[in-house]
Amino acid sequence: MHLTIDGKYIECREGETILQAARKNCIDIPTLCYHPMLEPEGRCRACLVEANGKIVTSCDTAVQGGMHIITDSEKLRRMRRDAVDLIASSVSPETIKEENELTDAMKKAGLEKPSFKNYKKLAKDNSSNAVWRNNNRCIACGRCVQSCSSVQSVDAITFAGRSNEMQVEGVEGEPLAKTACVSCGQCSLVCPTNAITEASEVKKVEKALKEKGKLKVVQIAPSVRVSLGECLGMEPGRIVTGKIVAALKKAGFDVVFDTNFSADLTIVEESNEFVERVKGGKTPLFTSCCPAWIDFCCQFYPEFIPKISTAKSPQQMMGAMIKTFYAGKRGIRPGKITSVSVMPCTAKKKEARLKQMRASGVQDIDFVLTTRELAMLFKKKGIGLEKMSESEFDDPLGESTGAGAIFGVTGGVMEAALRTAYFLIEGKELEDINLKMTRGTKGLKEFEIEIKGEKFRAAVAHGLANARLLLERIKKGEHFHFVEVRACPGGCIGGGGQPKLTDWGKISARAEAIYAVDSGKGQRKSHENAAVKKAYAEFLGKPGSEKAKGLLHRSYPEKGKAE
Repeated sequence: MHLTIDGKYIECREGETILQAARKNCIDIPTLCYHPMLEPEGRCRACLVEANGKIVTSCDTAVQGGMHIITDSEKLRRMRRDAVDLIASSVSPETIKEENELTDAMKKAGLEKPSFKNYKKLAKDNSSNAVWRNNNRCIACGRCVQSCSSVQSVDAITFAGRSNEMQVEGVEGEPLAKTACVSCGQCSLVCPTNAITEASEVKKVEKALKEKGKLKVVQIAPSVRVSLGECLGMEPGRIVTGKIVAALKKAGFDVVFDTNFSADLTIVEESNEFVERVKGGKTPLFTSCCPAWIDFCCQFYPEFIPKISTAKSPQQMMGAMIKTFYAGKRGIRPGKITSVSVMPCTAKKKEARLKQMRASGVQDIDFVLTTRELAMLFKKKGIGLEKMSESEFDDPLGESTGAGAIFGVTGGVMEAALRTAYFLIEGKELEDINLKMTRGTKGLKEFEIEIKGEKFRAAVAHGLANARLLLERIKKGEHFHFVEVRACPGGCIGGGGQPKLTDWGKISARAEAIYAVDSGKGQRKSHENAAVKKAYAEFLGKPGSEKAKGLLHRSYPEKGKAE
């Protein structure tokens, strides 16, 4: 199919929009409400073009053969400017003083500030300890509503009001904490003006780092090391592990541990649990590392709660080990340790505050920073990550295998668990541990693996809408032995606390980096981790022991959100 854009003869595919066709040919059309990972809705009118003499929104208008399109004219510039001006007039002054997608659209439209004021001060919603909403910044673009509905199938937020009074709010006017919100933060990831953000703990961490008489310990999740660089101007997928460790020490942390260690610990516990459930005929076993998925299951599919692994997430296993095992080694009371985790996830903030996450007698994880928050902390302290030298994680909770690393990507927990479960059942190692059927960006992956003559059926789902499709099939009688679910598209590399996403290219780059970390490790199976073996020998006993269950496992509510 052929058409012309600004007199340029171009080829395009049926089903493409004018915007897609233009961008493929390096023709810039400004946008604001449009997001390449969501369905276009044409709300903001910043992308207006002229097609065959008619003014249309380019983001949701399909191309037609022989179409003549004009993207730049005095009339179009004026119309776009008026549209952006109207939007800018409705938000708080602080919104247009910062760098964001709205201020970028204003620059392209030639606007320094709104030409009139239509701003009304609105109440903020800080009811959730994971995600905050500030409607003073909201431009009613609809990205968050669409993400919550179509990507996650949760429908915790919706539109209220009409015309220029339209705003986003919790369903039935409820604050987020009282809705079905699972704290995944996908809404914050696509918000163009930071009207929805993580519940920030940067100031609390800054204060804690100055507190005397306490040991400051921090852990870094697998996916943070391949995404933090993006927040600080580096290319997507840059592996900056050693630099992060050095920067955290410079920021004031005394000890830096690797969450990959506790990911290995999680796999050892979860794989043993899987083997026991297979023996007892109690499959499927659902993974438990994603707190947003657990919230989703508890609220929408409580009948599957008994099928979720009781193994805590790597964050919480590490928190328990820091304030028990490590505290004992240092001769420090748990309350004298400030434990911080750096996660790609907003739901981890809520998880850390669950009443049962106090295996040490005090809160095991004191504060949770997202990837974006860590970048903010480094900027505030003037720490340039690019210039930092490489440093190693501290012992004894700093050693990890490649299996721990791949926790950061969809299918990674499944792959890591099967590497160990195969060994536990067969008594020998897998010949090829690169289980490529678990990998890739397909929303729902299904496969079979043969272990000791028996075929095990497994599934991997990412994005809660995909999880819902799978659960509905299981409800109708389909059987799987092992199921991995991640709330966020792409897994933790696409978590709600990660750098803002504009396309799947960044997700792919982060995933490639995660697998590069795995393949570069000398040990790539969790049960080979010498530090994990030592922790069992010195402290935990054996996988599934009473001590391990007390520290490393959890329970779930019969129905509803975990508290």
